[in-house]
Amino acid sequence: MKNFIIKMFVILTLSTAVFLIVIGFKGIPENYVGDENTALFSPASGSNPHTDFINAIFNAHYKPEEHKLHVSPWLNYIKDSLYFNSVQVYGGAQSNGSQRYGMFGQTLDTGSHVPNRKGLMDSVSDNQLKGIYSRINIEKMCYGQRLEYEISSAGSTTINDGFCYQNVMSNSYTTDGNRTVLRPVPGTHSAGMLCENIYENFQHTDLYDFVQNDTGTWFVKPVMKIDSSLVDTDPFKEIVKIIITNYLGDTISTPIIRARNFRDANNNYNGSYIDKYKFDLDVDSLQILGRNDIPEGLGYGISPFYWEWEANSKIDFKVEWFGQAEVWFDKMRVDDEIANQLFKGEFDPFIDEEVNYFTSHSSNYAFFTDELVYSNIPCVKYVKEKMNSGSFNPKFTFATSNYLNIRGFKNDNSASRIVLQKLNPELFFFDAYCVMQYSFL
Repeated sequence: MKNFIIKMFVILTLSTAVFLIVIGFKGIPENYVGDENTALFSPASGSNPHTDFINAIFNAHYKPEEHKLHVSPWLNYIKDSLYFNSVQVYGGAQSNGSQRYGMFGQTLDTGSHVPNRKGLMDSVSDNQLKGIYSRINIEKMCYGQRLEYEISSAGSTTINDGFCYQNVMSNSYTTDGNRTVLRPVPGTHSAGMLCENIYENFQHTDLYDFVQNDTGTWFVKPVMKIDSSLVDTDPFKEIVKIIITNYLGDTISTPIIRARNFRDANNNYNGSYIDKYKFDLDVDSLQILGRNDIPEGLGYGISPFYWEWEANSKIDFKVEWFGQAEVWFDKMRVDDEIANQLFKGEFDPFIDEEVNYFTSHSSNYAFFTDELVYSNIPCVKYVKEKMNSGSFNPKFTFATSNYLNIRGFKNDNSASRIVLQKLNPELFFFDAYCVMQYSFL
Protein backbone atom coordinates (compact mmCIF):
# COMPACT_ATOMS: atom_id res chain seq x y z
CA MET A 1 0.00 0.00 0.00
CA LYS A 2 1.18 3.52 -0.71
CA ASN A 3 1.66 6.09 2.04
CA PHE A 4 -1.31 8.42 2.43
CA ILE A 5 -0.70 11.35 4.72
CA ILE A 6 -3.18 13.82 6.13
CA LYS A 7 -2.16 17.09 7.74
CA MET A 8 -4.41 16.98 10.74
CA PHE A 9 -3.75 20.57 11.79
CA VAL A 10 -3.22 19.75 15.45
CA ILE A 11 -1.10 22.68 16.56
CA LEU A 12 1.21 22.19 19.50
CA THR A 13 3.02 25.14 21.00
CA LEU A 14 6.14 24.92 23.12
CA SER A 15 7.40 28.45 23.75
CA THR A 16 8.13 29.75 20.22
CA ALA A 17 8.07 26.37 18.50
CA VAL A 18 4.92 25.69 16.52
CA PHE A 19 4.48 22.54 14.50
CA LEU A 20 1.87 20.26 12.99
CA ILE A 21 1.40 16.55 13.43
CA VAL A 22 1.26 14.62 10.18
CA ILE A 23 0.21 11.01 10.27
CA GLY A 24 0.41 8.62 7.34
CA PHE A 25 -0.78 5.05 6.92
CA LYS A 26 1.70 2.59 5.50
CA GLY A 27 -0.14 -0.66 5.02
CA ILE A 28 -1.90 -2.79 7.66
CA PRO A 29 0.49 -4.49 10.09
CA GLU A 30 0.14 -8.18 10.85
CA ASN A 31 -0.68 -7.48 14.50
CA TYR A 32 -3.79 -5.48 13.58
CA VAL A 33 -6.68 -6.72 15.76
CA GLY A 34 -9.52 -4.32 14.95
CA ASP A 35 -11.59 -3.54 11.91
CA GLU A 36 -11.52 -0.55 9.56
CA ASN A 37 -13.73 1.44 11.90
CA THR A 38 -11.98 0.81 15.21
CA ALA A 39 -8.40 0.77 13.86
CA LEU A 40 -6.99 -0.82 17.03
CA PHE A 41 -3.50 -2.26 17.16
CA SER A 42 -1.82 -4.59 19.60
CA PRO A 43 1.88 -3.64 19.70
CA ALA A 44 4.47 -5.81 21.34
CA SER A 45 5.15 -4.82 24.92
CA GLY A 46 7.56 -1.89 25.18
CA SER A 47 7.64 -1.23 21.44
CA ASN A 48 6.72 1.86 19.46
CA PRO A 49 3.15 1.23 18.21
CA HIS A 50 3.54 3.76 15.40
CA THR A 51 6.32 2.24 13.31
CA ASP A 52 3.90 1.98 10.39
CA PHE A 53 3.14 5.68 10.51
CA ILE A 54 5.03 8.67 9.22
CA ASN A 55 4.65 11.14 12.06
CA ALA A 56 6.26 14.39 10.97
CA ILE A 57 7.03 17.72 12.51
CA PHE A 58 6.10 20.54 10.12
CA ASN A 59 8.27 23.63 10.34
CA ALA A 60 7.28 27.19 9.66
CA HIS A 61 8.51 28.76 6.44
CA TYR A 62 12.20 29.57 6.21
CA LYS A 63 13.47 32.66 8.03
CA PRO A 64 17.06 33.87 7.60
CA GLU A 65 17.51 34.31 11.33
CA GLU A 66 16.28 30.77 12.00
CA HIS A 67 18.21 28.82 9.42
CA LYS A 68 18.67 25.66 11.45
CA LEU A 69 15.95 23.09 12.02
CA HIS A 70 13.38 25.34 13.68
CA VAL A 71 12.10 22.91 16.29
CA SER A 72 15.41 21.22 17.08
CA PRO A 73 15.63 22.63 20.66
CA TRP A 74 12.47 20.71 21.54
CA LEU A 75 13.16 17.38 19.90
CA ASN A 76 14.62 15.71 22.99
CA TYR A 77 11.47 16.60 24.93
CA ILE A 78 8.84 15.48 22.45
CA LYS A 79 10.31 13.02 20.00
CA ASP A 80 10.10 9.88 22.12
CA SER A 81 6.71 10.40 23.72
CA LEU A 82 4.97 11.52 20.51
CA TYR A 83 6.85 9.08 18.29
CA PHE A 84 8.00 11.66 15.74
CA ASN A 85 10.16 10.01 13.12
CA SER A 86 10.26 12.70 10.41
CA VAL A 87 10.56 16.43 9.91
CA GLN A 88 9.42 18.51 6.94
CA VAL A 89 11.20 21.70 5.87
CA TYR A 90 9.72 24.26 3.47
CA GLY A 91 11.79 25.67 0.61
CA GLY A 92 10.62 29.28 0.56
CA ALA A 93 8.74 29.11 -2.75
CA GLN A 94 6.78 32.29 -2.08
CA SER A 95 10.03 34.23 -1.64
CA ASN A 96 11.90 32.44 -4.47
CA GLY A 97 14.23 30.65 -2.07
CA SER A 98 16.88 32.14 0.18
CA GLN A 99 20.39 33.50 -0.03
CA ARG A 100 21.47 30.87 2.49
CA TYR A 101 20.16 27.75 0.78
CA GLY A 102 19.80 28.85 -2.85
CA MET A 103 17.61 31.05 -5.02
CA PHE A 104 15.18 30.05 -7.75
CA GLY A 105 16.75 29.67 -11.18
CA GLN A 106 20.30 30.10 -9.91
CA THR A 107 23.20 27.67 -9.77
CA LEU A 108 24.02 26.48 -6.27
CA ASP A 109 27.18 27.86 -4.70
CA THR A 110 29.25 24.86 -3.57
CA GLY A 111 31.04 27.08 -1.05
CA SER A 112 27.91 28.26 0.77
CA HIS A 113 24.53 26.97 -0.47
CA VAL A 114 25.47 23.28 -0.55
CA PRO A 115 27.28 23.08 2.82
CA ASN A 116 24.61 25.24 4.46
CA ARG A 117 21.89 22.90 3.26
CA LYS A 118 23.82 19.78 4.20
CA GLY A 119 24.36 21.31 7.64
CA LEU A 120 20.61 21.59 8.09
CA MET A 121 20.20 18.02 6.85
CA ASP A 122 22.87 16.90 9.31
CA SER A 123 20.80 18.35 12.16
CA VAL A 124 17.90 16.19 10.99
CA SER A 125 19.95 12.99 10.89
CA ASP A 126 21.63 13.86 14.21
CA ASN A 127 18.17 13.61 15.76
CA GLN A 128 17.52 10.25 14.06
CA LEU A 129 14.78 11.71 11.88
CA LYS A 130 13.84 11.37 8.24
CA GLY A 131 13.86 14.58 6.26
CA ILE A 132 11.11 15.68 3.85
CA TYR A 133 12.61 18.65 2.02
CA SER A 134 11.23 21.35 -0.23
CA ARG A 135 13.91 22.68 -2.56
CA ILE A 136 13.21 25.84 -4.52
CA ASN A 137 14.66 24.57 -7.81
CA ILE A 138 12.43 21.52 -7.74
CA GLU A 139 9.35 22.94 -6.07
CA LYS A 140 9.06 26.05 -8.24
CA MET A 141 9.39 23.98 -11.43
CA CYS A 142 6.54 21.77 -10.23
CA TYR A 143 4.37 24.85 -9.79
CA GLY A 144 4.52 25.49 -13.55
CA GLN A 145 1.09 25.28 -15.16
CA ARG A 146 0.16 23.64 -18.45
CA LEU A 147 -3.42 23.13 -19.63
CA GLU A 148 -4.29 21.19 -22.77
CA TYR A 149 -7.73 21.49 -24.34
CA GLU A 150 -8.59 18.50 -26.50
CA ILE A 151 -11.36 18.35 -29.07
CA SER A 152 -14.52 16.30 -28.68
CA SER A 153 -16.85 15.03 -31.35
CA ALA A 154 -20.14 15.73 -29.62
CA GLY A 155 -20.02 18.34 -26.87
CA SER A 156 -18.28 16.23 -24.25
CA THR A 157 -17.71 17.49 -20.71
CA THR A 158 -15.63 14.47 -19.68
CA ILE A 159 -12.98 13.92 -22.40
CA ASN A 160 -9.54 14.81 -21.04
CA ASP A 161 -11.04 15.37 -17.58
CA GLY A 162 -13.34 18.03 -19.03
CA PHE A 163 -10.51 20.13 -20.48
CA CYS A 164 -11.94 20.00 -23.98
CA TYR A 165 -13.89 21.93 -26.60
CA GLN A 166 -17.63 21.29 -26.54
CA ASN A 167 -18.36 22.71 -29.99
CA VAL A 168 -16.47 21.75 -33.14
CA MET A 169 -16.99 22.28 -36.89
CA SER A 170 -19.46 19.76 -38.29
CA ASN A 171 -17.96 16.70 -40.02
CA SER A 172 -14.36 17.85 -39.45
CA TYR A 173 -13.62 15.40 -36.60
CA THR A 174 -11.28 12.59 -37.64
CA THR A 175 -8.06 10.83 -36.68
CA ASP A 176 -4.48 11.27 -37.82
CA GLY A 177 -2.36 8.40 -36.54
CA ASN A 178 -2.91 8.29 -32.79
CA ARG A 179 -4.31 11.83 -32.69
CA THR A 180 -7.93 12.92 -32.77
CA VAL A 181 -8.02 16.07 -34.89
CA LEU A 182 -10.22 18.55 -36.68
CA ARG A 183 -9.43 18.55 -40.40
CA PRO A 184 -11.39 21.14 -42.37
CA VAL A 185 -10.88 21.03 -46.15
CA PRO A 186 -11.58 23.92 -48.57
CA GLY A 187 -14.53 23.06 -50.80
CA THR A 188 -15.83 20.50 -48.31
CA HIS A 189 -16.19 22.70 -45.25
CA SER A 190 -17.28 26.31 -45.01
CA ALA A 191 -15.11 28.92 -43.31
CA GLY A 192 -16.12 29.58 -39.73
CA MET A 193 -15.55 28.60 -36.13
CA LEU A 194 -13.46 25.43 -35.94
CA CYS A 195 -13.80 24.90 -32.20
CA GLU A 196 -14.97 26.86 -29.17
CA ASN A 197 -16.45 26.65 -25.70
CA ILE A 198 -13.92 24.86 -23.50
CA TYR A 199 -15.67 23.19 -20.59
CA GLU A 200 -13.26 23.30 -17.63
CA ASN A 201 -12.08 26.92 -17.81
CA PHE A 202 -11.23 27.96 -14.22
CA GLN A 203 -7.57 26.94 -14.06
CA HIS A 204 -6.15 30.17 -15.51
CA THR A 205 -7.84 32.36 -12.92
CA ASP A 206 -8.32 30.33 -9.72
CA LEU A 207 -4.95 31.01 -8.09
CA TYR A 208 -4.37 34.70 -7.56
CA ASP A 209 -3.39 34.16 -3.93
CA PHE A 210 -0.88 31.31 -3.99
CA VAL A 211 2.52 30.38 -5.41
CA GLN A 212 0.97 29.34 -8.74
CA ASN A 213 0.13 32.96 -9.48
CA ASP A 214 -2.21 33.27 -12.45
CA THR A 215 -1.56 36.97 -13.02
CA GLY A 216 1.48 36.45 -15.26
CA THR A 217 1.88 35.67 -18.95
CA TRP A 218 0.17 32.68 -20.52
CA PHE A 219 1.56 31.31 -23.78
CA VAL A 220 -1.16 30.08 -26.15
CA LYS A 221 0.10 27.19 -28.29
CA PRO A 222 -2.30 25.66 -30.82
CA VAL A 223 -1.01 22.21 -31.82
CA MET A 224 -1.59 21.80 -35.56
CA LYS A 225 -0.03 21.22 -38.97
CA ILE A 226 -0.52 22.24 -42.62
CA ASP A 227 0.81 21.25 -46.05
CA SER A 228 4.50 22.22 -45.83
CA SER A 229 4.55 23.56 -49.40
CA LEU A 230 2.31 26.49 -48.39
CA VAL A 231 5.04 28.24 -46.42
CA ASP A 232 6.92 28.78 -49.68
CA THR A 233 4.19 28.96 -52.33
CA ASP A 234 1.65 31.06 -50.39
CA PRO A 235 3.30 32.32 -47.19
CA PHE A 236 0.69 35.00 -46.44
CA LYS A 237 -2.29 32.65 -46.69
CA GLU A 238 -4.40 32.94 -43.53
CA ILE A 239 -4.84 29.61 -41.77
CA VAL A 240 -6.67 30.30 -38.47
CA LYS A 241 -7.50 33.07 -36.06
CA ILE A 242 -7.26 32.48 -32.30
CA ILE A 243 -9.99 34.35 -30.43
CA ILE A 244 -9.25 34.69 -26.72
CA THR A 245 -12.02 35.80 -24.37
CA ASN A 246 -11.76 36.73 -20.70
CA TYR A 247 -13.96 35.94 -17.70
CA LEU A 248 -16.61 38.43 -18.84
CA GLY A 249 -16.62 36.99 -22.37
CA ASP A 250 -14.92 40.06 -23.87
CA THR A 251 -12.53 39.36 -26.75
CA ILE A 252 -9.07 40.45 -25.63
CA SER A 253 -6.84 39.05 -28.39
CA THR A 254 -7.32 37.86 -32.00
CA PRO A 255 -3.93 36.82 -33.45
CA ILE A 256 -3.93 35.40 -36.98
CA ILE A 257 -1.67 32.49 -37.92
CA ARG A 258 -0.55 32.48 -41.54
CA ALA A 259 1.35 29.85 -43.49
CA ARG A 260 4.66 31.63 -43.02
CA ASN A 261 4.26 31.54 -39.22
CA PHE A 262 4.80 27.75 -39.33
CA ARG A 263 8.49 28.29 -40.13
CA ASP A 264 11.05 27.61 -37.42
CA ALA A 265 13.99 29.81 -36.44
CA ASN A 266 15.82 28.64 -39.58
CA ASN A 267 12.82 29.45 -41.80
CA ASN A 268 12.04 25.75 -42.37
CA TYR A 269 8.87 23.73 -41.91
CA ASN A 270 8.62 19.99 -42.52
CA GLY A 271 4.86 19.51 -42.27
CA SER A 272 4.79 18.11 -38.72
CA TYR A 273 2.62 19.18 -35.78
CA ILE A 274 4.00 22.21 -33.97
CA ASP A 275 2.93 24.45 -31.09
CA LYS A 276 5.38 27.32 -31.51
CA TYR A 277 5.02 29.85 -34.32
CA LYS A 278 7.38 32.45 -35.72
CA PHE A 279 6.08 36.00 -35.96
CA ASP A 280 7.59 39.20 -37.35
CA LEU A 281 10.41 40.67 -35.26
CA ASP A 282 10.16 37.54 -33.09
CA VAL A 283 7.27 39.10 -31.19
CA ASP A 284 5.07 36.27 -29.93
CA SER A 285 1.51 37.28 -30.79
CA LEU A 286 0.11 34.31 -28.89
CA GLN A 287 0.60 35.67 -25.39
CA ILE A 288 -2.00 36.87 -22.92
CA LEU A 289 -1.95 38.11 -19.32
CA GLY A 290 -3.88 36.35 -16.58
CA ARG A 291 -4.43 39.54 -14.58
CA ASN A 292 -7.79 40.40 -13.09
CA ASP A 293 -7.20 44.14 -12.70
CA ILE A 294 -7.02 45.21 -16.37
CA PRO A 295 -9.56 44.67 -19.19
CA GLU A 296 -6.90 42.84 -21.24
CA GLY A 297 -6.45 40.20 -18.54
CA LEU A 298 -8.06 36.76 -18.60
CA GLY A 299 -9.46 37.26 -15.11
CA TYR A 300 -10.90 40.73 -15.56
CA GLY A 301 -14.30 41.02 -13.89
CA ILE A 302 -13.96 37.73 -12.03
CA SER A 303 -16.24 37.25 -9.04
CA PRO A 304 -14.57 37.06 -5.62
CA PHE A 305 -16.87 34.13 -4.83
CA TYR A 306 -15.62 30.92 -6.43
CA TRP A 307 -19.07 29.30 -6.36
CA GLU A 308 -20.20 31.88 -8.92
CA TRP A 309 -17.51 31.00 -11.48
CA GLU A 310 -19.31 28.02 -13.01
CA ALA A 311 -22.25 30.10 -14.14
CA ASN A 312 -20.26 33.18 -15.17
CA SER A 313 -16.76 32.31 -16.43
CA LYS A 314 -16.52 32.75 -20.21
CA ILE A 315 -12.78 32.24 -20.61
CA ASP A 316 -12.19 30.58 -23.96
CA PHE A 317 -9.54 29.96 -26.62
CA LYS A 318 -11.60 29.75 -29.82
CA VAL A 319 -10.19 28.79 -33.20
CA GLU A 320 -11.68 30.27 -36.38
CA TRP A 321 -10.82 28.74 -39.75
CA PHE A 322 -10.53 31.01 -42.80
CA GLY A 323 -11.40 28.26 -45.28
CA GLN A 324 -8.32 28.94 -47.41
CA ALA A 325 -6.13 25.91 -46.63
CA GLU A 326 -6.44 22.43 -45.20
CA VAL A 327 -5.34 22.25 -41.59
CA TRP A 328 -5.04 19.49 -38.99
CA PHE A 329 -5.87 20.90 -35.52
CA ASP A 330 -5.01 18.60 -32.61
CA LYS A 331 -5.49 20.59 -29.38
CA MET A 332 -4.88 23.90 -27.65
CA ARG A 333 -1.96 24.01 -25.23
CA VAL A 334 -1.62 26.92 -22.79
CA ASP A 335 1.51 27.32 -20.61
CA ASP A 336 2.40 29.79 -17.92
CA GLU A 337 5.89 31.30 -17.75
CA ILE A 338 7.44 28.48 -15.71
CA ALA A 339 6.03 25.74 -17.95
CA ASN A 340 7.09 27.63 -21.06
CA GLN A 341 10.72 27.50 -19.88
CA LEU A 342 10.58 24.07 -18.27
CA PHE A 343 9.55 22.19 -21.43
CA LYS A 344 12.37 23.85 -23.33
CA GLY A 345 14.81 22.21 -20.92
CA GLU A 346 15.98 25.53 -19.52
CA PHE A 347 15.67 24.37 -15.90
CA ASP A 348 17.24 20.93 -16.33
CA PRO A 349 20.68 21.89 -14.90
CA PHE A 350 19.09 23.19 -11.70
CA ILE A 351 17.06 20.02 -11.18
CA ASP A 352 20.18 17.91 -11.77
CA GLU A 353 22.07 19.88 -9.12
CA GLU A 354 19.46 19.23 -6.45
CA VAL A 355 19.37 15.51 -7.16
CA ASN A 356 23.15 15.14 -7.37
CA TYR A 357 23.98 17.14 -4.23
CA PHE A 358 21.26 16.05 -1.83
CA THR A 359 19.64 12.72 -2.75
CA SER A 360 22.30 10.56 -1.13
CA HIS A 361 22.27 12.38 2.23
CA SER A 362 21.31 9.95 4.98
CA SER A 363 18.36 12.05 6.18
CA ASN A 364 16.79 12.67 2.76
CA TYR A 365 13.59 10.64 2.84
CA ALA A 366 11.93 12.62 0.03
CA PHE A 367 11.87 15.87 -1.90
CA PHE A 368 8.60 17.70 -1.29
CA THR A 369 6.33 20.16 -3.13
CA ASP A 370 3.42 21.79 -1.35
CA GLU A 371 -0.20 21.92 -2.54
CA LEU A 372 -0.29 20.99 -6.21
CA VAL A 373 -3.28 21.49 -8.48
CA TYR A 374 -4.43 19.94 -11.76
CA SER A 375 -2.60 22.42 -13.98
CA ASN A 376 0.72 21.41 -12.36
CA ILE A 377 0.49 17.75 -13.43
CA PRO A 378 2.45 17.98 -16.73
CA CYS A 379 5.27 19.92 -15.06
CA VAL A 380 5.46 17.51 -12.13
CA LYS A 381 5.71 14.60 -14.55
CA TYR A 382 8.54 16.35 -16.38
CA VAL A 383 10.41 17.11 -13.14
CA LYS A 384 9.97 13.57 -11.79
CA GLU A 385 11.26 12.03 -15.02
CA LYS A 386 14.23 14.37 -15.00
CA MET A 387 14.98 13.57 -11.33
CA ASN A 388 14.94 9.84 -12.08
CA SER A 389 16.88 10.00 -15.34
CA GLY A 390 20.22 9.47 -13.56
CA SER A 391 21.45 6.91 -11.07
CA PHE A 392 20.08 8.38 -7.82
CA ASN A 393 16.32 7.62 -8.19
CA PRO A 394 15.19 10.06 -5.46
CA LYS A 395 11.79 9.85 -3.80
CA PHE A 396 9.35 12.67 -4.55
CA THR A 397 6.24 13.58 -2.59
CA PHE A 398 3.68 16.36 -2.71
CA ALA A 399 0.59 17.78 -1.04
CA THR A 400 -2.86 18.43 -2.46
CA SER A 401 -5.57 20.62 -0.98
CA ASN A 402 -9.33 20.43 -1.08
CA TYR A 403 -9.42 24.22 -0.78
CA LEU A 404 -7.33 24.85 -3.88
CA ASN A 405 -8.78 22.05 -5.99
CA ILE A 406 -12.45 22.62 -5.26
CA ARG A 407 -12.13 26.09 -6.82
CA GLY A 408 -10.51 24.79 -10.01
CA PHE A 409 -13.19 22.46 -11.44
CA LYS A 410 -16.77 22.60 -12.60
CA ASN A 411 -16.89 18.89 -11.86
CA ASP A 412 -16.47 18.72 -8.08
CA ASN A 413 -15.74 14.98 -8.28
CA SER A 414 -12.44 15.63 -10.08
CA ALA A 415 -10.00 17.60 -7.94
CA SER A 416 -7.40 15.57 -6.05
CA ARG A 417 -8.66 12.25 -7.44
CA ILE A 418 -7.33 13.11 -10.91
CA VAL A 419 -4.05 14.43 -9.52
CA LEU A 420 -3.46 11.12 -7.74
CA GLN A 421 -4.48 9.01 -10.71
CA LYS A 422 -2.16 10.79 -13.10
CA LEU A 423 0.87 11.11 -10.79
CA ASN A 424 0.42 7.82 -8.87
CA PRO A 425 2.58 8.90 -5.90
CA GLU A 426 3.90 6.42 -3.37
CA LEU A 427 3.63 9.13 -0.73
CA PHE A 428 1.41 12.23 -0.62
CA PHE A 429 -0.01 14.77 1.80
CA PHE A 430 -3.63 15.81 1.83
CA ASP A 431 -4.36 19.24 3.30
CA ALA A 432 -7.88 18.97 4.63
CA TYR A 433 -8.73 22.65 4.86
CA CYS A 434 -12.10 23.92 5.90
CA VAL A 435 -13.44 25.76 2.82
CA MET A 436 -15.24 28.82 4.16
CA GLN A 437 -18.47 29.79 2.43
CA TYR A 438 -17.44 33.42 2.25
CA SER A 439 -13.71 33.04 1.52
CA PHE A 440 -12.36 35.66 -0.89
CA LEU A 441 -9.73 35.56 -3.63
